[in-house]
Amino acid sequence: MTEKWKLAMDKGLTVGAIFIDFQKAFDTVSHEVLSIKLNAVGIPGPLHLWIMNYLSNRYQYTEVNNRRSAFLPIKLGVPQGSLLGPRLFTIYTNDLPDHVKDGFILMYADDTTIIQLAQVLTKSSYL
Repeated sequence: MTEKWKLAMDKGLTVGAIFIDFQKAFDTVSHEVLSIKLNAVGIPGPLHLWIMNYLSNRYQYTEVNNRRSAFLPIKLGVPQGSLLGPRLFTIYTNDLPDHVKDGFILMYADDTTIIQLAQVLTKSSYL
């Protein structure tokens, strides 16, 4: 990323960057939207059903001082600490670059950087 910035600046361009860290991103994945996106990237049929089954009927609870809360259903998110979770999150977000105009986007897991390169306008360049 920084190499691209250096090359752009060497060409006299200004580099603007927006750094995004999607906190709790894995916890916010909509299972309905993910299902649609799995079909869109060519994962239909039994594999699709297996993945959606993997995400459904999951529950969580909290324990403090040996006291447990009620088991509550998990309606959003993909499991963290698994091999499948990051891949599902990538499928969920892989169309983000299609929505960034006049720039480019670098994505790694839940960290995203949007880059904009622009020619610097000086007073003499528009007179």
